[in-house]
Amino acid sequence: MGLVSGFIKFNQRLSLAFDKLLPRSMTVFGTTDFHASLLPKYIEPDWMVYDIGGGKRPFITKDWKSRDNITQIGIDIDESELKKAPDGDYDHIMVEDITSYRGKGDGDAVVSRSTLEHVKHTKPALKGMASTLKPGGIIIAFAPCRNALFAKLNLIIPEKPKHKLLAAIYGEQAKVMGFKAYYDDCSPSRMEENIKDLGLEIVERRIYWMSNYFMVFAPFHILWRIYQLIMRKAGMDDLCEGFAYVLRKPEKG
Repeated sequence: MGLVSGFIKFNQRLSLAFDKLLPRSMTVFGTTDFHASLLPKYIEPDWMVYDIGGGKRPFITKDWKSRDNITQIGIDIDESELKKAPDGDYDHIMVEDITSYRGKGDGDAVVSRSTLEHVKHTKPALKGMASTLKPGGIIIAFAPCRNALFAKLNLIIPEKPKHKLLAAIYGEQAKVMGFKAYYDDCSPSRMEENIKDLGLEIVERRIYWMSNYFMVFAPFHILWRIYQLIMRKAGMDDLCEGFAYVLRKPEKG
């Protein structure tokens, strides 16, 4: 183990030890909660599901599809990403820009994790997602918050140095990070304005205060977590790390 690697791992252990002192609601990763809790709660057998932006890593696997007789259609702007998905995870793939795509209205659910921050305009992306759904269909979407410190840094740091930094800290994990992000309207308040404008109904909202970006330097991580505790206590949801919504397309009439 190199000196830098040892330093990072030591600080990560200290950061994790501190986080164990926090309320459980402060230690839930939104990305994990999305596939471990939200999807199993809402996705039903015999459904047609549109995975938006999942690319090579759809969250409903071939085994899950087979077990529950789910049809899964992958939509992504990058054809090469879709073609890297495991065989059988998608029943059909479509290379489309979700901000301009308008669907057939035949889906039961849309699944979208960490996609909305990568589109230039969130509202038309939500409209595109809703267009794939039949009346009563649902959108299950997670996005990081644009006001989170890591998001602010992501917008400031140039792409090339950012990729090198992520690779140095996260190794192989960095290969699924670092896509260009815009964070347009990626805050709970702005998201809910768009949801209202589009006539969608909020079924459930979850706010997340956990990320691991600053664990590599425990003193800063601890100060940052204390700041988060204060913001959460003050009800400042727009300063969270991320959020998830389950939305319903209204029934006709």
